[in-house]
Amino acid sequence: MSHARNGLDESRLTHLVGYAASRASIELKKTFQKHLGPLDLKAVEFSILVLVASNERVNQRQLCEALDVSAPNMAITLDRMV
Repeated sequence: MSHARNGLDESRLTHLVGYAASRASIELKKTFQKHLGPLDLKAVEFSILVLVASNERVNQRQLCEALDVSAPNMAITLDRMV
């Protein structure tokens, strides 16, 4: 029997890829928030900044494709960032 920090038996979940991915996502979000939260950046905004810094001639369409964001949502995000 596998007991997690909450005392629940999670043994029927721990071998599932989806459960592991979900737990990893939670930990990644915590780490992101810890390090970049003080900058008031969302993950997509940080990713945009990194892509723009690394790709001098990047355009909005390329950003949409790279980050799997719709064109209208990208336009809203970019507008908020300037």
